[in-house]
This record gives sequence, structure tokens and C-alpha cells, in this order.
Amino acid sequence: MRSFARSRICRVSSILQTVSLILSSHFGGHCSACASEPSRVQIDLKPEQLLRVGDPRAHGINEPDLEALRVILRKAVENKTVPGVSLLLAHRGEIVFREAFGNLTVDQKVLMASSSKPVTATVLLLLADRKKLRLDDPIEKYLPEFKLITIKGRPPKNLPTVRHLLCNMSGLPGDFLSESLLRRARNGAGKDQNEAKEKGEPGFALMSRRNRSLPESVRALAEAGLATEPGAEFHYCSMGFNVAARVAEVAAKQPFEDLVRAELFEPLGMKDSRFLGIGLQALSTRATLPSGESRFIMAGGGMSSTLEDFAAFYQMNLNGGSYRGKQILSGDAIRIMHTRQTGLGLVMPLPYGNDYGLSFFLDRLDANNEGRVVSHPGLFGTTPWLDKDRDLVAVFLVQSNFVRVMGLLRDVQAKVRAIIPLNPKP
Repeated sequence: MRSFARSRICRVSSILQTVSLILSSHFGGHCSACASEPSRVQIDLKPEQLLRVGDPRAHGINEPDLEALRVILRKAVENKTVPGVSLLLAHRGEIVFREAFGNLTVDQKVLMASSSKPVTATVLLLLADRKKLRLDDPIEKYLPEFKLITIKGRPPKNLPTVRHLLCNMSGLPGDFLSESLLRRARNGAGKDQNEAKEKGEPGFALMSRRNRSLPESVRALAEAGLATEPGAEFHYCSMGFNVAARVAEVAAKQPFEDLVRAELFEPLGMKDSRFLGIGLQALSTRATLPSGESRFIMAGGGMSSTLEDFAAFYQMNLNGGSYRGKQILSGDAIRIMHTRQTGLGLVMPLPYGNDYGLSFFLDRLDANNEGRVVSHPGLFGTTPWLDKDRDLVAVFLVQSNFVRVMGLLRDVQAKVRAIIPLNPKP
């Protein structure tokens, strides 16, 4: 029974994200080029800085440069690589490009999938700033069900911690679909598409009793046990972020959705962002169920958002934690999130890096193992990123899948690097 539950849990993120897409249809490796670039010192940004519309010419960007970028995006739609695509570029806090092609609009709400992970992690870091939790606290300090967690029937040698959850090292089973897509991307083929069928592994019961609330989903994970020793291996685990969200609830004594709205979405002006409920729960925006428990969401993959909302979130990261004159997250917390916690143990396909911070892919590192370019792709192809050496925030949105759009994203990022200058040497 333990292995049966584990196999079902491994599939929950991919299945639920697909269902969220249906329910939400009304919402309108290291990069070789980057690795060769010299490190630059980031220009200090004013604490009150917030995104505003700017003149591209004042940033050294001419119309032929922008048209060359449009050609890439337009051709991707015309060639049916993607049904639609949108892109926002903000240089030194000013929006210099914001356009959409195909079936997307510039203000459309889309499913962010795993691009949601840094948002959830930021809530945990906010609580750490306020001394309501510590990253190296064992999970069982907040969630008693983890006191009995086992690995292959025995207690783990090391207790899983909050930090482990945020860098996918908790030992919880990894996402089946994410691992399958990564293998397909590396191998250039779908040889493992029938792997689960051949093993006779069942899918996750979508509306099972264990999925009716956030706490229930976490209890089910704890009962199923660990797949590997905590801290030993990187296993991309979206459901682990449900555990992180539940830790945040307990530490803050507040439902996670209310917490993220009050502490992050509202201060950043992310008025079009929210986590989506699943099934009938999606018809309500209430964070709690009649039972008093938080409704079931995918904290590691269930956000709906827009170009400008996610640009504000990444601009806050680029600003060292400040936005709209408020220090939302400490500079130390930002550095921790952007600093290498682990390698992926596999070769990620370009243009993503092979190092991971706290819920960020680190696409290029400096000598101190801090990301100079950080990002987080989502299953549907979304990829927000920031480039500290260019004072650049970029948000690339599609609704396809990230394997299909990698070539397009690589071309877009190469063109952006060509038209946005590096910061001058100090």
C-alpha cells in the first residue's frame, strides 16, 4: 500500500495542472553564451523603484532591434511552434518591450505552472525574516505527521527540513511527468512515455479524499513516506511545495492563500495573480473549506498570473527585496534564494542552468556561487528570468510545454542579450 500511495502522489502535480488548465480556460544548462560573459557589478537601484513604461531609445534600443525580436515571436506563431506568445522586458526598472502574438494578449492571465515555485518559497523566506521559522528547522517541528515519516519502512538518517523542501532535496518522491519531460529533452525522444504503463503504476485519484484540503494532501505525503534520504539527491517535487505552504500556514497561523495575498501580491501590486483551486473548489476564491482547513491548491504549480504581475515579482528580486518603497524581503534572503544549494544531478537542456537555489534555477553563477541569471520555467513553457549584469527583468509567456518551446526561448534570450547592453564596468 505504501508504494501504491507513493506512485499516485508522484503524479499529482502533472494531472492537477492539466485540470487547472481546463478549469481556468476563462483566463483569457548553463547557457554557453551567458557563461562566456564576464561578471559585472549590478548598478544599485533605488529602494522606491517600481516598474514604469520607458522609452527604448533612452536605453540604447532602436526600432530595428525590437523588430528583430518581433520577427522571432511572430514566426513562432506562424510556424505553429506555439499558438501564442507574449514577452515583457524591463531594463533598469522601465518597461521597454511588452507585446503579444497569436492567441495571447499582453494582459492575459495564464497558468504559470512551476514558475509559481519561487513565489511560494518567498513566503517562507518572509517568515524566516520575521523569525517565525528557520530554514533548517525540521518539517516535523510544524507538521507532527512528519515525526513518523519513513524511508523504505525505517526512519531516515536525517530529518527533512524546510530548506530541503525549497530546493527539492526533501527525499519526497519526484514528479513523474517532470522527470519524463526532462529525459525526453535530454534524449531527444519519448522512449519512456509508456514507462508507467509498463510498470503497472496507477494514476493519482484526482478528487480522492486525500486531496480535498491542503492539510490532507500533506498528510497523504507523509504517510506515503520518503523515496530517498533527505539532502542526498535532487528530486523535482511539486507536491513538496504543498508541504512548504502548510509549514507557512502553521508558522504564521494564517491560511496560505491569505498569507501570500497580504504579504506578497498586495505589496507588489500583483492584482491579477492567484492560486487556483481544483475541481469545484475552483468556483470559489475562499482560502478555506467549511471544515476550516485550507482548500487544496498546488503551491508549487497552481498560479495564474500576467506579464506585469510576474515582472513586478522579479523586479523585487532584482532590487534586493524592495519594491514600491517597501523592503518586502531582506537582501540576505534574496541572496540565499539566488545562491546555489544543489546541482540537479542531470544535464538540463539549454537554456536552463544545472544549478538550483531556493526555488530558482541558476542559469549562470558567479565566483561565489550566486546566480547572475536566475529563472524558473513552468510546465506550459512560461519562463520569467532576471539578468543582474544587465539590470534586466524578462517574462516570457506561452501555453504549450517547456520542451516544445526551449528552442524559441533560446532564440529570444540570445536576441535580448544582443540588444540589451551589459552594465558598464565600475
